[in-house]
Amino acid sequence: MVRTEVCRERKCPLWVSKKHVITKGRCVRCGYMKVSSLYFNTNLGWPWKDAKTRPFNAQFKYLGFIWSLSDKTVAIPPEKKEKYLSRLAPWTRNASFTLIDAQKTLGTLVHCALAVPDGRSRLPALARFISSFYGKSPFSRWVPNATVITDILWWREKLLLSFCGSSLSPPLASSDTSIWVDASSSWGIGLVIDEEWSHWKLRDGWDSFPGQHIGWAEMVAIEIGLLFVIQRGFHDIRLTFRSDNMGVIDGLTSGKSYGVKQNIVLQHIVSTMRSQNILLDFVYVPSKNNLADPPSQGLPSPGHKRALDVLSLHSSLSRFIDNVPI
Repeated sequence: MVRTEVCRERKCPLWVSKKHVITKGRCVRCGYMKVSSLYFNTNLGWPWKDAKTRPFNAQFKYLGFIWSLSDKTVAIPPEKKEKYLSRLAPWTRNASFTLIDAQKTLGTLVHCALAVPDGRSRLPALARFISSFYGKSPFSRWVPNATVITDILWWREKLLLSFCGSSLSPPLASSDTSIWVDASSSWGIGLVIDEEWSHWKLRDGWDSFPGQHIGWAEMVAIEIGLLFVIQRGFHDIRLTFRSDNMGVIDGLTSGKSYGVKQNIVLQHIVSTMRSQNILLDFVYVPSKNNLADPPSQGLPSPGHKRALDVLSLHSSLSRFIDNVPI
């Protein structure tokens, strides 16, 4: 059975006259192909509606986003940005919200994070606020903490941009550089890169601050490793880091951490990666096999030489970590 219909491709020279037809799914004049429900229903047995079918185009809307094949981007449509900005407008300091308010807002931002992956780390604070309603009336109103408002402000700034989305780039070239990181709560941060090692000392009292524990230090180890390779000139590359902390690996892979302090470090890592166009992959290694374990305890890494680099640490790290004299 062959389905014949009028070609709907507006670029077809005879579209206006509606004289051109599609036979066997292809317009004999302009080459436009239309996926017919008859083919899927009859030949493959898949349910398919013509009403859901759209002509092939370099730009189209799918899952609520605008996808551009020519620009290789995915973006939130302007009308959706206006809608979402209106939903975020009430979220100001000292404002109070119900459980439903918070759930709707989180649902909106989870959707936005599909097009803006960097925003995934801006979701945990709001999720924690929602969990604080447990055992309370869902109609009660509560004031979120400053972190929630800061994250909402970040989203508002993104949605105000003319382009709010991501680039769909080809995979970056992978580097075979061997990078190992580790942290020890009793000493500091260790790094092994190829045939060299380095380490940094945690200051006394570093773990007396709320939320700063070994998980935070392991996340900092990733950030220091990233800053180290950038200082050596790495950019526009895909790197593999080896760590013995699955919590940190899972957090970085998912783009968010539910530990407040760890999530802040994760945001620094994501921002730094974007600025240098670096993509990180992670491999778990047992502690006993981690080459960076000895340096994290203040010891040399056997079979490696000491790196001579002096790393420039930003203020949020230098408060708790010192470069070790060579």
